[in-house]
Amino acid sequence: MFNKALLFKIPEYILLTICLFYWVAEGIVFNPLLLFLIVALSLQTFFRNRIVGIAISVFLAAACLFMLGALVSELKEFPTFNSDAQVMLVTGLFFFLTLISLAGIMLYRELNRT
Repeated sequence: MFNKALLFKIPEYILLTICLFYWVAEGIVFNPLLLFLIVALSLQTFFRNRIVGIAISVFLAAACLFMLGALVSELKEFPTFNSDAQVMLVTGLFFFLTLISLAGIMLYRELNRT
């Protein structure tokens, strides 16, 4: 059955998983922005501060919208819409739309909390 409470708990965990995967895959030990994001998401997971939750979700949504613009810009550089362009489009849309929906869930949860 659908558990609404579980839906509202998972965005931070998924975002932390994505950040940790990126950190391991990148291989750079000191990335200040990534470290700040991991610390902020970890603290948000435990303390559930309303202002921090709103700030994280708005920042994430804005960054995803910016990156969607970058995706469209990169797609325009392909002379023809071939299989490489299709893979880029499908992967980028999946990733960024997933992140935007997670940001939306976080924002909805924080704005409706009393």
